Amino acid sequence: MRGSIARALYLFALFVCAAGPAAADIIINGSFEEPPHTGPYHYVPGGSNAIASWETIFTGVERFDPNIYGAGSAQDGLFCIDLNTDTFTAAGGIQQTVATAPGGTYVLSFYGGTWLDRGRIGVANIEVFIDGTAYPFKVVNPTSTIVWTPLTLSFTAMTGSTTIAFRNFDPPDETFSLIDSVSLEGPPPPPPIPVDHDLDGVADVVDQCPDSDPSATIVIDGCDTGVPNPVSEDGCKGSDAFAECAASARNHGDFVSCVAYVTNQMKKSGAITGEQKGAIMSCAAQANIP
Repeated sequence: MRGSIARALYLFALFVCAAGPAAADIIINGSFEEPPHTGPYHYVPGGSNAIASWETIFTGVERFDPNIYGAGSAQDGLFCIDLNTDTFTAAGGIQQTVATAPGGTYVLSFYGGTWLDRGRIGVANIEVFIDGTAYPFKVVNPTSTIVWTPLTLSFTAMTGSTTIAFRNFDPPDETFSLIDSVSLEGPPPPPPIPVDHDLDGVADVVDQCPDSDPSATIVIDGCDTGVPNPVSEDGCKGSDAFAECAASARNHGDFVSCVAYVTNQMKKSGAITGEQKGAIMSCAAQANIP
C-alpha cells in the first residue's frame, strides 16, 4: 500500500501533456501495385475493389505494364492506371475515400502520362473530383514513349472523410489517360476521443487511478479540506492516496494514522503547507471511516 501511496505523492503536482501526430501520406496503394497480378494487363470493371484500397467507378479502369506496348514504364513500380477503357463508350475512373480533418488543407500529388500510338492523339485528360468540385488536368505528349508529368492540387476538407476520384470522359480509343504515384499529405485526422471514466483528462487506457474523485479539492467522507486536488500525468490525484488509506484501514485509528503519514510526506515534499495538512487531518478525524 505504501508503494502506491508514494507513487501518488510523487506525481501529485504533475499535469497531463501530449504531442500531436505528424502529417503523413494518407493515400494507400498510390502506385496501384497491390495486389500483385499474374499478367501485365488487367481490366477492372466498375464497382470493383480488386485494386487494394481503391474502388473502380463507371466502366472501370485498366491496370497494366506499359512495357507490353514498348511505350516505356510505369512512373513507380510495375503498373499504372489508364482511366480510358478501350471498349466502352461511358466514362472510366477510380476512387479512394480517406479520413480527413474538417477545415484542414490537403495537397494531392500524382503523375499523369500519355503517349502517341495505336490511334490515340497523344493527350491525357484527367479529371480529379473532390467534394463536388472537378479539377481538370491535361497532359500532352506527341511521342511514342510515355512522358510522366507531376501534377498537384490543394483543397480544404469539408468533412471527416473525403472521396478522391480520378475520372476520364473521352471516347474509347481516343486517349491514353494514365495516372500513377498518387499521394495525399495534410494534417492528420483528429484522434478518436478516448474513454475517460473519471473525467480527469487522462484516458482510461493509461489512467493508473481510473476512479479518482473529480473534486477540485481533496474531500474526505464529505468534508472539504479546501486543499487543491490536481491530476497527475498518470491520472492519479492526492485524494487517491487517502482513498487507499480508507480502503486498507482496519479501523478508524488505522485510517487516521495512514492519513497522517501521507500528509507528512506531502508537507515534506512541499506539495502542501502545514495549514493544509491540518485541514486534511481535521477532516480525517471527523470521517466515519471505515
